[in-house]
Amino acid sequence: MEQLRNLYFNSKPVFDIYLFEIRLHVKKFIIFSIVTILLLIISSFLPYILFPTYQMPSTQADFYQGGLSNSLVIIIAVCLFFSGIICSEFTDKTGIIVFPKINKYKLITGKYLGNLTLVIGIVSINYFISALFAYYIYGDPLLDKLLLSFGFTVLYILALSSVVSFFSSFMKSATLTTTITLILLLFGIGIIDTFFMFAAPKIEPIYSLNYVRSIITYILRADFFTMQRYVDFQFEGTFIFRSWLTPTMQGALFALSLYTIIFFLLGSLLFKRRQI
Repeated sequence: MEQLRNLYFNSKPVFDIYLFEIRLHVKKFIIFSIVTILLLIISSFLPYILFPTYQMPSTQADFYQGGLSNSLVIIIAVCLFFSGIICSEFTDKTGIIVFPKINKYKLITGKYLGNLTLVIGIVSINYFISALFAYYIYGDPLLDKLLLSFGFTVLYILALSSVVSFFSSFMKSATLTTTITLILLLFGIGIIDTFFMFAAPKIEPIYSLNYVRSIITYILRADFFTMQRYVDFQFEGTFIFRSWLTPTMQGALFALSLYTIIFFLLGSLLFKRRQI
């Protein structure tokens, strides 16, 4: 009984901060949810209603690939929700008030879990609406493949959030963290991928978050486990470069887990050393 009481008192600050963080960002969650639904309706459903001659995807997998391929929303949401998770506590020296009363690791854990819940909630709405549309158009949804895709989306969010939290651990403000991480995730990784595509085309870019992310849609394909995972481009019989399409399930799981662990560890070390 004493152990349960101690567990309650130790976890209560985390739970209180978790609820506070959700209430704090609920408007942001509503805005992203509305944008997600509108984009899904415009891109995946409305054309088939307004234009009867518009050719529908032949399979549910192709339909889902169109509705679930908008990674831009996920990247922007993760950057906005997690950019201030650490650095905001040091802005204007607010950490001086907070940290003596609440263990700083419990504080960050509660904030992280709250923001993680909101971002996964946005993605869940996307998957739920996509499943409804697919059921309306095709019949029974592909629940097994859809759940696998959702699982890898959650892992992708964990990896992205760990990267953003790492930058937040040493950046001066949430705005700066958002700007830097958006530039890195939207442009920096793509430039690096392009360089290695020509410099080392036969090496699978399992290090790239952009490449690993592709499994979210490719895993919906019926031939995912047997498909060729790359396309070679040649000119007059001479090999030029190789475009990798998607990793294996094991490769994606390993890469996303590694990203999450490494950047969380680095972020926690920097957070521990940071002075208020």
